[in-house]
Amino acid sequence: GKQVVKLLHQSGAVVYAAGRNETVLQQLGSELQLPADRLLVVDVTQEHQVAQAVQHLPQVDIL
Repeated sequence: GKQVVKLLHQSGAVVYAAGRNETVLQQLGSELQLPADRLLVVDVTQEHQVAQAVQHLPQVDIL
């Protein structure tokens, strides 16, 4: 997941990173200089958490 986010970011895509570990997300956000609102603490295996996390985002092309 992290490598995919890095590759998409490097290619110019607007990325939102999601994961269960807030510390790891913050490290990734810092490394890629992502705004805090693009870091989503969520367990992507839990459909209700994903639905709640993305409801206020612009159109999502890849999840």
